[in-house]
Amino acid sequence: MPTDPQLFELRALQAMLHGLIRVRMMQFNPDSNLELPDLVTMFAGKQADLWFPIPGMIGGFQIRLIQSAKNELIVFAESGSRAWDGWMRHKVTQFNVCSDQCEDYLTEPDFDEWIVGQLQSSKR
Repeated sequence: MPTDPQLFELRALQAMLHGLIRVRMMQFNPDSNLELPDLVTMFAGKQADLWFPIPGMIGGFQIRLIQSAKNELIVFAESGSRAWDGWMRHKVTQFNVCSDQCEDYLTEPDFDEWIVGQLQSSKR
């Protein structure tokens, strides 16, 4: 189980992630009762990766929970629809969400390479 400070951080991080998911899936008329990912359960189960499909989106979210070298919890996510708006990459912290549109998905670094680049740039 996470410690109390980690639990607080996970809940804040989860609130930001859930906001991102809700905004991204609004255009697809989602089921308002859709159960969103639980980061506390992921962390407690030592599950770092999760695929979260969005009904009607023909896609969803690839979610990765990372503990940085600075001991911060960060979510990196890739979201998109194969039929609608392409793919985006997101870095979620307990304080903000940064998103980048993938211009040409085939020439972009793969998800793992992108995460490594994001972590390295945050060390500077």
